[in-house]
Amino acid sequence: TGRDATSFGGVDLVAKINESVQADGTCGSWGYALGQALCILGLERAGADVPETLVDNLLTHQDETGAFGYLAGEFVVENDSTGFALAALSAVAGDREAALAAAEARDYLVSAQTDAGYWEGYSPVNATGVVAPALETVGVPQDAAVSWLAGQQLADGSLPSVLDGSTGDVRATVQGLLPFTGESYLSVGEGGADSVELVVNPEAVERIYGVDRYGTAAAASLDAYAPGVDTVFVATGTGFADALTGSALAGHLEAPILLVRTDSVPEVTAAELARLDPSRVVVLGGDAAVSDVVMSAVGSYAEGNVERISGSNRYGTAAAVAEEFGAVDHVFVATGQAYADALAASAAAGADGVPVLLVGKDAVPPATAARLAAIDPSSITVLGGAAAVSDDVLTELEGYAEVTRVAGANRYETAADLSALRGDASGAIIATGLDYPDALTGAAYAALADVPVLLVKPAEIPPATLVEVDRLAARFLVVVGGGSVVQDEVLTQLSQLNYAG
Repeated sequence: TGRDATSFGGVDLVAKINESVQADGTCGSWGYALGQALCILGLERAGADVPETLVDNLLTHQDETGAFGYLAGEFVVENDSTGFALAALSAVAGDREAALAAAEARDYLVSAQTDAGYWEGYSPVNATGVVAPALETVGVPQDAAVSWLAGQQLADGSLPSVLDGSTGDVRATVQGLLPFTGESYLSVGEGGADSVELVVNPEAVERIYGVDRYGTAAAASLDAYAPGVDTVFVATGTGFADALTGSALAGHLEAPILLVRTDSVPEVTAAELARLDPSRVVVLGGDAAVSDVVMSAVGSYAEGNVERISGSNRYGTAAAVAEEFGAVDHVFVATGQAYADALAASAAAGADGVPVLLVGKDAVPPATAARLAAIDPSSITVLGGAAAVSDDVLTELEGYAEVTRVAGANRYETAADLSALRGDASGAIIATGLDYPDALTGAAYAALADVPVLLVKPAEIPPATLVEVDRLAARFLVVVGGGSVVQDEVLTQLSQLNYAG
């Protein structure tokens, strides 16, 4: 009505609401989602500040479907409460978490609408009268709901509280009025908002890159590490296997990984080693991958404190790297014959402080078998489908521990599936799925922040990657690699993502 809520019949209603807020954010004595929503709506419509604790408390009433329950501590989905909660969250949609929760509530309510156009509840008319205007506010047309409500109206103008009822009900009639008028609890009266656009974009999208793979690795190190690090890992930039398993250890030890050529140290790598001023340098792989000359050169930046971790082949090197983790209860396993499926594993392994071991498509190499026996893990995660790691190998691995296979239809899906399996994260590292150096460099960087590595094509974000970034509602996205591997249009598309869309 536009009247002063701080002096309504001599009572300061805003003060009354604020005085009722308990330490846990419960507004009043209800402890219900509906009560929380009404408090938020009342404060917002009165032009008063809405305490964050009220919104935080309201969100505790929402489940994974997006629906809100009525009772505190005893979750029972209720469409009325979800409708009121959507209206309240829309009122404070400038808050990131409120907007995301509102989007989930919106999607749930859209799915819960019956074919006839109403929502089920203690009183379908009441529920529809609450839900329809809330959805209309966030851009979901409600012609079907209005038509259904009109069909429920009785000859005297009233609405019944029950389906196809013959007796009017005052509360049902009042709540059913808003959909007829096109108003909502946010717009009705003076100064209200007719609509609210739910928008949650990534807070930051940036690119870390150099002129080539060596420069990109150095740029990632520069971005993440201050001088005086304890350890720097060095691997060849011309093969994936050693850097693949070594980046997990680098991530675990919160150490950068830099790339070299077999017989020379690129200038950009040398400059970054000088800046880092490490206490020691660890070379990954044998002298066929990183020569003794290069090992000596990189060791000079740590006053000669340099060591090599290697085996007789990539499987042996992976096993030797795994030994550095000490006692662990879990192991990641991927094929040693291709890099695609293992790209995401390094980041996850580094964050968890566990190793990545390599197998052949049809066999578990002796070095891998010996290391598995020594580790005696409780569980193993295998990356990739049967075309990469056969079912026979899976069966052999089951002799060591319980095995879970993570495999999508392609490398993009596999990376996304692993990320989803691991749950929430504040952001993601984005790299090309068509080559390994940038993704492996990014893996140690990702492990440091405990975020996944997700893969894209040069000019396209694959559907699986989009779905996972949206699920994470990632606050920050870091693209590792230059414009030749991930084009600017991908960064533009990432920047324009709307997680509440």
